[in-house]
Amino acid sequence: MWKYLRDKNNREILGWIGGGIVVVAGAAWTVFVFFWTPSPSPNGGQPNVEASGGGVAIGGDVSGTTIETKAAPESE
Repeated sequence: MWKYLRDKNNREILGWIGGGIVVVAGAAWTVFVFFWTPSPSPNGGQPNVEASGGGVAIGGDVSGTTIETKAAPESE
């Protein structure tokens, strides 16, 4: 193998082949990213926020919002 790589012409050919592989891979990735569209989010891109056990959950733009809480009625 080293004997093959010592020859300058062989190294040049391998350089061209390697460069060609890089160009083809880059072009394939560009085509994939251009044509691939992600599936739409089921809730319109808004985060899904849930609370359980008496917690408070909030999501999206909530600046200037007041949260009011009430104590749970005592169970007898």
